[in-house]
Amino acid sequence: MLKKLQRKLKCQKGASELVGFLVGLPMFIFLLVSFVMFVQMGMARQTLEQAAYAAARAAVVQPSRDQAQNAADTAAGAALSAAIQGMNPVVQLTEVAGVTDTGTSSGIRWEKGTLLLTEVTIRFPAFAANREIEMRSEIVMMIERPAPRYG
Repeated sequence: MLKKLQRKLKCQKGASELVGFLVGLPMFIFLLVSFVMFVQMGMARQTLEQAAYAAARAAVVQPSRDQAQNAADTAAGAALSAAIQGMNPVVQLTEVAGVTDTGTSSGIRWEKGTLLLTEVTIRFPAFAANREIEMRSEIVMMIERPAPRYG
């Protein structure tokens, strides 16, 4: 029966190499696309870490919470736009430690020594997926604004 099928298909020598190539090609393409996607995600993660550091650094030296939020937004946007086009980062500043009742709307006690958690979030389209990937980076820094002098 197999001989009959072979005669019917008129298989010639070398056809098995073509079949092997056709079977191996989708696996090779899958591995290549997976590799490119992992490299893209790794580079985005590294850029996001740098943006979080830049945003936190810009925030902790500002004299007020509102100025710190604006500086952090600007710094994160600049750090990301230099590497990845079209990124709109979301920067959130929150106090890490203890007392949050300060009379400010944000609840952050804006004085030297307060630990500030800076969280930067980005969303970007993946190379191989049909959806957006959300990445988040957090860094904790101490507010370095000098203490007010009285007298």
